[in-house]
Amino acid sequence: FTGALLSLNFLGVTNSGTGIIEIFQYSSANLIYLISIIFTIIYTVRIYSYLHNKRKADLYGSLPIGRSTLFVTKTASAYLMSIPTLFFLGVISIITVCTGNSVISELSSMFLKICLGTLASISFFGLIAICCGTMLNSVLMFIAVCVAYPLSAIFIKGIVVGCFDGFYVGIFKDSIIMNALNPLAAYDGINIIYWLIFSVACIVL
Repeated sequence: FTGALLSLNFLGVTNSGTGIIEIFQYSSANLIYLISIIFTIIYTVRIYSYLHNKRKADLYGSLPIGRSTLFVTKTASAYLMSIPTLFFLGVISIITVCTGNSVISELSSMFLKICLGTLASISFFGLIAICCGTMLNSVLMFIAVCVAYPLSAIFIKGIVVGCFDGFYVGIFKDSIIMNALNPLAAYDGINIIYWLIFSVACIVL
């Protein structure tokens, strides 16, 4: 967020209406971006909680719908829950246009980042929720994978650099390698094809 404000050359734009609108777009978009990540995690946990709640499991099991269909429906509903955050980004864009200013490119790219990050995170958590026995285990496993994998990649890189002088470590500069199992990295909005394949694979599995 601080970097975004600095990139605006803050001291040079605060005296103009255009600069104020740009700051408004940056600050609002980054706030919505952060809220979207937190909101996605919260409602995803709630949506998949039926997998570990005996009463809910019995209730859904009595319905004339297959388990696979129910899971896909729940997953789809989780994706749809991300629409409100995108709506707020649209409101910011409308306000900007109505004031006679142009929408900054970062605001436009925020749509892609939120959609991609939400898709990958929900799909991955759904897979973990099926594999784990309780919701607490699912949450802890999700956090562990998202944190442990990048740290492991950095640790391995450090070992290679320290013990094998001159060894090629360019592979560790690849964002896919460094964040392959960290769906939260999809919020960066890069490696689109990989995260789409990742999300589909999680749902299929």
